[in-house]
This record gives sequence, C-alpha cells and structure tokens, in this order.
Amino acid sequence: MKRKITLLFFVISAFKSFAINDIKQLEKTIKTFQDQLLVKPLVVSNTFILTFEEFSSLALIQNKDKPDPIQIRKEYDNYYIKRIANKVRDFNENFALLQSVVSYDTLTYHERQNKKEVINFIDISFVIKYKNNFEPNEISTRYKFKFVIIENKIKLTGQLYSQSDFSYGLEKMDILQSQEKSDFNSKFKGKIFNKISANCIPKFKNGKWGLVSFRNEEISPCVYDSIFPFVDNFSIVILNGKYNLLNTSFKLQLKNGAPKVKYENGKYFILNNKKEYMSYPFESKSDKLEVAIDAPAQKQIEKRTSVNKANQEDDFWISTKYGSESYMNKYYIIDNKTKDTLTKKSGFSFIDIHNNNLYGVKENVTYLMNSKGTELFKSKFICRYNKEDYIDVFNSETRLSGLYLPSKNLYIEPKYLVIYPAENQEYFIVMTKSKAIRYLDGNGDELF
Repeated sequence: MKRKITLLFFVISAFKSFAINDIKQLEKTIKTFQDQLLVKPLVVSNTFILTFEEFSSLALIQNKDKPDPIQIRKEYDNYYIKRIANKVRDFNENFALLQSVVSYDTLTYHERQNKKEVINFIDISFVIKYKNNFEPNEISTRYKFKFVIIENKIKLTGQLYSQSDFSYGLEKMDILQSQEKSDFNSKFKGKIFNKISANCIPKFKNGKWGLVSFRNEEISPCVYDSIFPFVDNFSIVILNGKYNLLNTSFKLQLKNGAPKVKYENGKYFILNNKKEYMSYPFESKSDKLEVAIDAPAQKQIEKRTSVNKANQEDDFWISTKYGSESYMNKYYIIDNKTKDTLTKKSGFSFIDIHNNNLYGVKENVTYLMNSKGTELFKSKFICRYNKEDYIDVFNSETRLSGLYLPSKNLYIEPKYLVIYPAENQEYFIVMTKSKAIRYLDGNGDELF
C-alpha cells in the first residue's frame, strides 16, 4: 500500500510540474546545457538525467494501464540509463574535436495523455562545428536532443541524434502546423468547411451562425445556434435549441427538429421522443418523424465538381541507380509506353512522381519538374507534397506557412499560421499571424 501511495504522489507532483511557467529559467537551463556541449568529455550531470521518481511519473502518465513498479525499475536501469550513456558516449566519440555551437533552435510542444494529462517537451537542435582526422576544414552538422520539461528544467528523454536541416524542418513543420491547426479548429469552433461543404463557409453574427459564399454573399442568415461541416450531403445544425439536418440545397430536413442528431460510421442517426435513434434517410414513410421544410431564407449557389486524378496512371516511371552516397544516386525518368529515357537527374536525396510531375529535394532545396526535367517550381523553404495535389511550404525561421498549386502555377508565400485550400482549390481559408480568420480567392488575394 505504501508503494502505491508513493507512486501516486510522484504522478501528481510530476503532472503539476509539466508546465512552462518561467521562460527565462528555461532559457537559462538550455544555456547551461549548451555550455556543457563544449566541454570535453561531455558532462551530463544529474541535472539533465531523469530521476527514477520522475521516470516513474512519466511511465504512469503515458500508459493507460498502470505499469508494474518492478517493470518500471527495469526499464529505468536497462533502457533509459544505458541508452543515455550510449548516446553520450557516441556523441563524445563523434565530436572529439568539437569547436563551437554555431546556433540552436528550440521547439516546445505538449502531448496529451489519457485525455487529461499534458506533458511538455522541448526539442533542441544544435548546429555544431567540429573537426575530424579526415577533413582539413571544419564541418557543421545538426544534432537534436529531446527533453521533457519538469519544473522549468530540461531532462533528457534518451533521444539524441544527428539529422539534416531538411529532416529537422519537416519535424518542426509537423509539430507547429499541428498546434496551429488545433488553435484554428478551436477558434473556428471545428467548422472547417472543405471541398464538400456546398461551396460555403460559416459566418458568426450577433451570437448566431449562418452561411455565406466565398464572395461574402449571404446564403443562409445567421439564425443557427451552431452549424457544422457538410458530410455526405448534410450539415448538422442547431436551431432554437433543437438539432436538425441541412441539405446542400439548404433545406431543413426535420420539421420540428430533434433532441439529438449524430453522425457515426457513415450514417446519420436521429433521436426521437422515445429516446431511440433512427438512421437517416428514413427507410420507410412510417419511420419519418417530420416533413422536410425549407431552411430560413437561403440563396442557391453554384456547385463545382472535382476531378479525381488519384487513380490515373503516370506517363512515366523512375529507375534509380544507387551510389555509395545518396548524392551519387542517379534517377532515370523512363517513358511508360516507349521505354525511352526522358531525362536523368543526379544529386537529389529523393525524387517522387506526383500527377505526372517530378518532385524531389537536392541540397535542402525542393524542386518540382516536368517529365523532361524542366523546372516548374523550387523553394529553399521546407516543402511537402500534400495528397490534395499541392505543396505545403513552411518557413522554418518565421514558422509561417504557404503553398504552391501546380495546376495553376500559383505560389502563396509562407505568411500564414494556417492555410487550407477549399472548393477544389478555388478559394483558401487562412489564419493570420494575429489569429484572425481570412478568406482568399483563387489568385491568393484576400476577399474578406
């Protein structure tokens, strides 16, 4: 019983400490660690090692099932401590002639565990300058450390490895965009209207929600308590405290509403007065609760159709001849029909095919080319090809996002916290640096 009470105390105390209350103190701790990097051998004192109590607290928070204290002890001794020791030893051996820390970048984020607890982490990426016995000049490389933040102090979690600037940029983009999109969802109340949203967006006025077009033309007046994205041709709305369904012609489907409407497993379910859920559309006339009526004063708008290119076969394929190093790899672009070599490329860390274009990275610069290797777009920023056929563009320094649309040869510079293409890339929803929601037209110009 005593052991259980002790572990519970550790969980509570650790949970309270996983918060960033004093940025200056945190920066001071980072500076202390940076100074230690310049010491030979690297000094990793208990200041940066998780105590067994802290490790136990993390283990209990991160696991849904309460782990065995004996197993926690084994993991601490055999996994955590040994892993730290091995990583530090490797670091010392690799950088025996460490010259200086050129720069470092920090990225603080949190992970939610068990739906309640939040654990704060910080990634610190150092650019290190060093010498070895094989190169006459100094060499710079990026080394990343992952810490957990406890009482405004950083403690190593065991992750410590080198990586390229591009790889680090992708990780940074993923974490930051995830955070910003979460803020966007919260600010926008989860109402992300995408290309199946009947070409409209929600508008909030005088405490009520309505719908407007991307030209800010009123489609449905602001009379709803809540309105949610269109999924499978319907949007769930709340009007005068009652749930209802709005179709893509902006007609309400339930005359007097319902106590509850929900969407699960590809179907809508409506709660009747007997507290029973019935699927919608109703299977028979006897199942109907009410007769469908028009929604309040709506305006019909143009609907667009999308072209799905996902299943279209590419006109060419890539043959790769691997060298001993990635920069020695040669990529041959082969015509699917004639089997002729259209072009060949070297020096790229990778090349992929996206919608009959070549997408690759060379020396941390992203390129988009046609099948003959002609450059269509390039960027020094961190880029990733999105499955919706556009390229996410992320400025690692300003931490802002933009995009490139190959279909329109449209480039929107990275100046937004969040940017979403909408209505088959005819419009864009963005969140500005001031956290304001704005809408752009198909040329990237602000509408309202």
